[in-house]
Parts: sequence; structure tokens; C-alpha cells
Amino acid sequence: MKVSHGIGAVEMVAALEQAGLRSTRPRSAIIDQIAEWATKGKDFSSEELWHATQARAPWIGRATVFRTVELLTALNFLDRITFADGSERYHP
Repeated sequence: MKVSHGIGAVEMVAALEQAGLRSTRPRSAIIDQIAEWATKGKDFSSEELWHATQARAPWIGRATVFRTVELLTALNFLDRITFADGSERYHP
């Protein structure tokens, strides 16, 4: 399933649960931020997502954000854009 500009956090969490994955508080907070950016068509790096998530939920670790981005990418929720310098950005 692909995240479009119209899909929200509720739909993303439901899709994760349908795939047999738990909907944890950290994942929900991360998904909320991604859904907000998706409505704006904003690309982001994992680091940017971590900083934005810290403003909402400072108890979420950096590794949790990075693992969740990898999970959502593997499930085709996010497109990974890799640049020549090796940096990566994600597009919802």
C-alpha cells in the first residue's frame, strides 16, 4: 500500500495492524508526523523526522525513528530517494 497525499495517520496505522504489526505509541507518533508532511507533499530525511518527532514525543529514541522509516519503506509506504553523495530522503 502506498501513502498518498490524502492518506492519514489512521489509515497508516490500520494498514500496519492489518499487516500483523503492532501499533505502538512511538510508531503512532512517527506516523502522525509523516501523515502531516504527506498532506504537504514534503520529502524528509530520517534525521529531520527524528527532530520533528522529538518536539512531539521526546521519549522516542533516534533508533526507533530510523527503524520505523525502514519498516514503512519496506512496506511501500515511503519512497526512498538516494542521492549521489549517499544521502537519503523519503517521500510519502
